Amino acid sequence: MMRRFLTFFAVFAVIGCHKFSVRHTEDVSTLNWGFRNEVSGLEPAEIHDEPTANALRQVYETLVTIDEAGQIQPLLADKYSISSDGLTYRFHIREGVRFSDGTPLTEQSALLITQRMRLLTMKATESLDLVKGVEAVHLHGKVVEFVLRKPDSSFLKKLANPACALVKANQGPIRSVQESIGTGPFVIEKADLKQDLILKRNEKYWGGKPGLSEIHISVVIDGATRLQMFKDGRLDITAIQPNDVAAVRNSPELHLTPYNKVMFLQLNGLNAPQLRNRDFRCALAASIDQVEICKTILGDVHLPSTGLLPSVIKQPYKVISNNPSMAKSILPKGAVYSQDIEIAVYAGSGYERLAEAIGVSFEKTLGIKTYVKQYGQSALQQGNLNHTIPILVTGYSGDYTDPSAFLPAMFLSTSGSNGSSYSNPEVDRLIDEGAWDKAMKIVAEDVPIIPLASWREPELVSKRVIGLIYSPYGHLSLAKVNISAK
Repeated sequence: MMRRFLTFFAVFAVIGCHKFSVRHTEDVSTLNWGFRNEVSGLEPAEIHDEPTANALRQVYETLVTIDEAGQIQPLLADKYSISSDGLTYRFHIREGVRFSDGTPLTEQSALLITQRMRLLTMKATESLDLVKGVEAVHLHGKVVEFVLRKPDSSFLKKLANPACALVKANQGPIRSVQESIGTGPFVIEKADLKQDLILKRNEKYWGGKPGLSEIHISVVIDGATRLQMFKDGRLDITAIQPNDVAAVRNSPELHLTPYNKVMFLQLNGLNAPQLRNRDFRCALAASIDQVEICKTILGDVHLPSTGLLPSVIKQPYKVISNNPSMAKSILPKGAVYSQDIEIAVYAGSGYERLAEAIGVSFEKTLGIKTYVKQYGQSALQQGNLNHTIPILVTGYSGDYTDPSAFLPAMFLSTSGSNGSSYSNPEVDRLIDEGAWDKAMKIVAEDVPIIPLASWREPELVSKRVIGLIYSPYGHLSLAKVNISAK
């Protein structure tokens, strides 16, 4: 894809009733995992959300992987090399690997990575970003060679994305459980994407026998229900809503993991002329207190934003911070703001109160009046694509901890994910050259977005779960996870 997990922050889970089933078992080698959103599909090249990525990482594998420290590690390629000019990447396919149906892994599967993404364009248009820089792919025995059009320091991280998973050489689009054949530690036994999935141990797994015999994934959209199911022992792992964290703040089973996500206000001046004025945008930014928002509105779960990107990425430039006096002084003089400005949120996301608090800050500091409008997911996505929403509470999640996972999608003038309609030829040039720090400096000064918070994922994990790896991208392979009998 690679997917930006959550091109859209639909991760703000919908609160509501939803049917679910849980196959609770006394088998201590079975893990019960609660998802807050449904799994969107079984085809790895079409992953566009975290629940699907977390599930399919257990079934499919890539040439290389990213560990919890953000470092590249060999996986289906046991070794790789990069040419001195940064244009050629050579991967040696690991010997002895078989798919779950017993078919040997061959170099042909790696050869087809780029072709599959280009064919699966209906749901995976963003996946093309991962491979659009590939000029050619060659085979030299057990070695697969990728030749790039220009050097790309993030290419290995792109190949580690689950969208670049290797499937059988003759495999078309994966649409059924029977077609879901990977090299990973687990095999899909059942898949009701809106309700539950059952993964069974891959007895032929090349990496050694997985510690878990089964993983039961239950889609439970209501946050309060997930929390109660965890307390009742019916779930071993589950994400929880930020507003539920206070009730379990002191629990040793609560984990707040810094994620590769940033929450922000997206500003679009196409239908709100005042937002086209840079000083006006700067004044809005200076009127917002991110520290207070994170503490009182977001439940002291997420970290106040100081840069454009998540806190897990090193950033040399800070964005405008709360400064009411400066906000008042730079607000364009003589302008008449007779029309209230819309602040849009995803209906049921729980962020209506956040939008209202931001509106209060605008009016208190600047006299700018706003109103909050809630949208359903489809209408919100359409409005964002059509650039008709003046201010949107949203966010972005990158595939890896690097500016290249964010800046092209969020700020390139030609990007379909650039909902702010931001356009700066100099930024386009710098992004194309990979001059990330210089591009970030200009974007921070132009204020097409107002960063609010760097995401931390609140999750409850039973003390019985041993060996779980926490990372900025969600949970990695569960091959080494075990369940304690106590």
